[in-house]
Amino acid sequence: MFQDRGRPELDGPTPAVLRRPNTGDGAGALPIGRMDGAARERFAVGLQREAGNRAMSRIARRVVQRDAPDTFDIAPNPYATTEKGGGAKKELPGNPYATENDPVTLSNPRFTGDPRLAKIAAGGPPLSNADNGKTVKAVQGALVDLGFELVRHEKDGDFGSETQTAIKLFRDRRSIPGAELTARALGELDQTAPKPGKVEEHYFDYERLFGDGFLDVTLAVGFDEGDLHAHIGMLADARAWMKARGFTAMPPTPGTPEEYRLRRDVTYPTKAGDRTTREIIVRITLVAPGAGAKEQYAKGLKDSEIAIYNGHARRGIGPDFDKDKSPTENFVIGVASALHDAGRAIAPSKVEQSHYVFEKKNDLEAMTKAGAFDKEKYRVWLFEACTTIAFFDELRGGILPDQVDRSNLDLLGTRKPAPLVTEMASSLAMLDGILAGKTIEGVTAAMDAAGDDVKTAITSLNAADHAELKRMTTSLHVHEGAGDNPIAPTP
Repeated sequence: MFQDRGRPELDGPTPAVLRRPNTGDGAGALPIGRMDGAARERFAVGLQREAGNRAMSRIARRVVQRDAPDTFDIAPNPYATTEKGGGAKKELPGNPYATENDPVTLSNPRFTGDPRLAKIAAGGPPLSNADNGKTVKAVQGALVDLGFELVRHEKDGDFGSETQTAIKLFRDRRSIPGAELTARALGELDQTAPKPGKVEEHYFDYERLFGDGFLDVTLAVGFDEGDLHAHIGMLADARAWMKARGFTAMPPTPGTPEEYRLRRDVTYPTKAGDRTTREIIVRITLVAPGAGAKEQYAKGLKDSEIAIYNGHARRGIGPDFDKDKSPTENFVIGVASALHDAGRAIAPSKVEQSHYVFEKKNDLEAMTKAGAFDKEKYRVWLFEACTTIAFFDELRGGILPDQVDRSNLDLLGTRKPAPLVTEMASSLAMLDGILAGKTIEGVTAAMDAAGDDVKTAITSLNAADHAELKRMTTSLHVHEGAGDNPIAPTP
């Protein structure tokens, strides 16, 4: 972590007298940036003795001061304190001795009284696409309230592929091989799902997010060609948020994004059921639109634990860091993948793809083929743009490595068009929630509320415009992948 910054910067050649003296403790063999305070002092005194004059004493002080390590070069304190209680709730294991069609007794009010579910519970045929309506809605509601979001179709009463996937994910969580809602699976769902009107909440995997003492965040802003150039305001809001929380802006380097650092304590729930407090260093890379932004954003997807995009989704194609009709800085997710060729993904709105997609390449798929992703790294991705669930099928459907699945990647996005004026506020609310150790459901609600707060603060809008913004920010955000995350205790 420390850097050896080499020879002191002096006018003219470095005098022989500035060679590191032998202090007797090995300090002279170390780069200055690696010395502790006592070693630095001995080094300075040694320089002074060899020089034998006050001028060299002044030079020595300048050397030590100039090469003192930055506070963020010092690793986070590895020690943590743990308080009993307040962490994740352990889920009771399923019954390993049950078979698929053993009769079960339904007791959850979500399911009692439904004739079709009663037949399944008695060992009859599993739920199928011949079923629909309130029976399927009851099952869908239980799955959604357990964290298995149906981001595309929600609780529509249709036994489609999204519902079938959610049933399989629930079975995986309960360690039941298979994919059907049989008597055994329905019995597990009956016992596991919260009562009607209640929602099971989940934590991000905080132990993995904060485990090494660093939280790396890429906060990217796309280009807006509108009259207000909304990206300028977004960048200003992000800088103001970081300043208010005590972040330090790192010295700028030409050709690289802005970087900010914060050293702080975080308290977060553990899977063991406790709460841990430890020091972390938050490292935020702020990617502005323009030349090179697409590459910088791709690096954030690869290297950061949290990657956030704010801007236009360009009709479901993906993040865009330059003008609307230019493909140069588009990071393509929603078109031109093998998924689309195989007919297994829902195409975005009809567009002149040549305006957006350079050489018809899907950038996320290309990163996978190049082996860009650490397959065991835990990540959180937020796409804060218009109807970003348009490309959730790519993110879950096979163009990422198999290991970059719901156990290693939690997604947040928008289920309808997002107002540019509220996007950054929602993204920053997510970061505040994560640093406070909140649940995924709590963070999602806070993101909606942050957008609503922005809407309320705009006094120049008429009543109709306020009502439209309210419609757009209500239940805007969706999370996907929480069903296998640590479970928060019931309030």
